[in-house]
Amino acid sequence: MSSRLPRIFVLVLTCVGCLTIALGLPRVAYANEPAGSTASPGTTKAQQPESPTPSPFFPAELAQRIVRLASDVENAAKGIQRVKDRESGLAGQRLELERIEVEAQELIAALKPRLSAVTAQLQKLGPPPEKDAAPEAPNVASERERLTSIQSNVEGAIKSAELALVRSRQLMRLVQHHRQALFARELMQRTGSPLWLSTWQDLAAELPRTSRQISNLAKAWWHQARDKPLSLVLVVAMAAGVYGVLRLALSVIGSRMRVRGEGWAAYFPNTGDAIWRAATGALPPLSAAITLYGGLAGSGLLTATVGELALAGLKAFAVFIGVRAVAEVALAPTPSGFRLLDLAGAPKLLRLARVLAALIAIETLLRDVVRILYLPLEIGVVQTTLTNLAFAAVLAAFVRIPLGSREAAVLQPPSRSRPLWIKVPVAAAALMILGTTLAGYVALGQFISTQAMLAGLTLFLLLLAHAIIRRAVGALADGERPMGRILETRLGLDSERTSYVTRLIIGVVDTVLLLVAVPLILLTWGYTRDDFIDWLKVGIVGFEIGRFQISLVRILLALGLFLILLFLTRAFQRWLDRSVLMPARIDRSIAHSVLMGVGYTGVGLAIIFALSYAGLDFTQLAIVAGALSLGIGFGLQAIFNNFVSGIILLIERPVKVGDWIVVNGQEGFVRRINVRATEIETFDRSSLIIPNSELITGTVMNWTHRNAIGRLVVYVRVSYKADPEQVISILRRVAEDSPSILREPEPTVVFEDFGESAMIFSLRAFVPDVIRRLAVQTELRLAIAKSFREAGIEIPYLQHDIHLRDLDGVKHAFARAMEARRREQELEAGGT
Repeated sequence: MSSRLPRIFVLVLTCVGCLTIALGLPRVAYANEPAGSTASPGTTKAQQPESPTPSPFFPAELAQRIVRLASDVENAAKGIQRVKDRESGLAGQRLELERIEVEAQELIAALKPRLSAVTAQLQKLGPPPEKDAAPEAPNVASERERLTSIQSNVEGAIKSAELALVRSRQLMRLVQHHRQALFARELMQRTGSPLWLSTWQDLAAELPRTSRQISNLAKAWWHQARDKPLSLVLVVAMAAGVYGVLRLALSVIGSRMRVRGEGWAAYFPNTGDAIWRAATGALPPLSAAITLYGGLAGSGLLTATVGELALAGLKAFAVFIGVRAVAEVALAPTPSGFRLLDLAGAPKLLRLARVLAALIAIETLLRDVVRILYLPLEIGVVQTTLTNLAFAAVLAAFVRIPLGSREAAVLQPPSRSRPLWIKVPVAAAALMILGTTLAGYVALGQFISTQAMLAGLTLFLLLLAHAIIRRAVGALADGERPMGRILETRLGLDSERTSYVTRLIIGVVDTVLLLVAVPLILLTWGYTRDDFIDWLKVGIVGFEIGRFQISLVRILLALGLFLILLFLTRAFQRWLDRSVLMPARIDRSIAHSVLMGVGYTGVGLAIIFALSYAGLDFTQLAIVAGALSLGIGFGLQAIFNNFVSGIILLIERPVKVGDWIVVNGQEGFVRRINVRATEIETFDRSSLIIPNSELITGTVMNWTHRNAIGRLVVYVRVSYKADPEQVISILRRVAEDSPSILREPEPTVVFEDFGESAMIFSLRAFVPDVIRRLAVQTELRLAIAKSFREAGIEIPYLQHDIHLRDLDGVKHAFARAMEARRREQELEAGGT
């Protein structure tokens, strides 16, 4: 339990810090924003349509809701025009339109089944009689008229609700347009520049009154607190005690875990040390601050205004603690010198992060003080100006810090301008903040600084989470650590499969991090939380394309369901292979067929369940089958043919795993029968991939189809001087003496033929394992050669008789050549 505490706490701190920043930094905070009231829908009632006659299919309650819904849409349209210049009023109208949209959808969902029921009753009455036909019975005609009237009323109500739904969505787009226009006007408002003397003169004029206001507030609180000195001392002592006890307890727990190797020290030592150290430094002061605030509030030592200021101070302190803790997790070194983000400029980045945390906390506190005390506009302008300049200075200092890895810095000093995709935008943001603030557009400067800060914090948290996950999941692939041993012993995963699982986990978690980071960054770029909520609703509920309802969340969940069922199928296959289908209990070829059948069935069920959960209507399978047959006829015929052939191979089993087969002149052992093709391992250890259709439609010789018994033939050539009966007797004796030859069927010797230079005999025998056929042939040939040598029987070479015609002419030509040669030699001798 204790090993989970630091991770959970840091996650909570991170979320609190990010939410506090996102909720506490408005786009325009330099002025006192008056507490505008949220505009409610107009009270002027629109002309209401006439209510239809109530019936069991269309009760009065639904009719009244339809009428009220149309009136609410009209009132919302008028209300938007009244409050289009107020942000708070537009936000209220947005909430009202969301309510109208939900109610319209509920009414449509409630009315459609009633319309189907009325239509079904009308269909039972049959079609109305034609003009020339006999009139139908009065009671039937009356019932038809009543049902037709109800059907018309329900259809009209559905159309009214659909119209209200469409108009509410149009009005929401209009509200968004007004809010964006209002936001743009506020951003481009020019207030005051720090370079203008008038700015500081206005500040100096307002400071005395502000100082008196704060002084009077402090004196009033002190007079109240002075009457309860014991309560004040006890609250301060209790906060100090909470700080000391937590600091000591966390330190002792961490030391014991490191010594015993428990908790994070056993599973994730380096990452756990970093997170635990940040938690040890953040949890005690934050708990003490919360205790102090709660004690003061519970003792009645906080007035209304002072309570708001104390809460603002607590929020600013939590922001400071949270940002600093996140920075220390990533950049502060552990006792062993480990850092999650091992950067060359980590010490400088850590100091800069602490300065940034203090800056954010101070800005948050000052902004809340200006709002709570209703301080003059000039003070808000100067406070925002100074904050903008300080943040621009922090960004400029960040640009000068190298971000290369520490290992690479040992070989080559890192460049301060790298990487460009980070440094260039940061430098541009710093220049824009500085330029807009000095030009007097303080609100625009604060907007840029806020967006840059939130985007930077989001990316930093994303990078930190990615680093923590990679370190933590990396322990899964390490067989020397407990997590790695768990995967190896309990799940039976080898190193290759464990590596695959770790990569899959990292990919899934990184995808989730991106899905979380993108909306947060979009929020910083001006999109509102309402827009994000709408997107979230669309992702969960889905959207319609034609008659199909598509939900992205359901699709992702369906994909997850498919992966889970596929994993369970593989686990069930492994259990069958290791327990039920053991080699000693069942033939391996049968076991392979059973495992492949289980695999195909599991994959098919996983696909069906996943598609069903994703919303695919299997009543439309006729259309799908028609499209599939068309695709098979054109482009998938060969693939489908091989797939069906693979199923036939597994059922009929003409070829099994382990068989020795010959196909198209190629032979080898069957190793795997897959969906599309069969893998054959040849005798030279190469893999031969043969489509399954060739094994079904072609000619295949299977040496081991029924059993492993096979026949071998050894051909022998002997001299014509040998006695054939003696040769046959020797060959039979060799076969009888061989332990590798079966006695039944009995070996036979055949006098094959009279060859050109030898008599040809063959020894035909059966072996229990045809795979050893070549080895047995070698044994028999060695025995035959030895027996023939002992019996004096010659195995002749291949002989040829050459006959020369006109030999006398050859002799005369040879004599003439020799005479010519002799004369040449005499001439050479006389010349010398």
